[in-house]
Amino acid sequence: MASFLILVHSSNYASQSSASALNYAESVINNGHDLKAIFFYQEGVYHANSLTNIPSDELDTSTGFKQLNADHGTPLLLCVTAADKRGIVNEHHEQEQALPHGNVDPAFTVAGLAEMVTIAAETDRLVQFK
Repeated sequence: MASFLILVHSSNYASQSSASALNYAESVINNGHDLKAIFFYQEGVYHANSLTNIPSDELDTSTGFKQLNADHGTPLLLCVTAADKRGIVNEHHEQEQALPHGNVDPAFTVAGLAEMVTIAAETDRLVQFK
């Protein structure tokens, strides 16, 4: 079986791309492949914002990604630079005064592009959703 790394570039509410990434990730796992990680980059970092409130009648892809993490241990990696740029900070961030506990959902792990590149070098396929 093949190993995969998925990159999500779009936010959890602005396009179909996020839903397509979630469906693809579920298919990878359901077909017995190894999903090494899902890396959230650019606007994709909004998936990790614990302060986002998606209305119940709209698709909430963040919940789906968090379910993959809970059910299969799929690492959800959040680009630290892209997140900082968009005000999504973890509890150890320098700007703790504004948000004492940060606003990164605990299912996500803050990572850098170097970590993404390392994982990509060790996987068979890298699939991006923009």
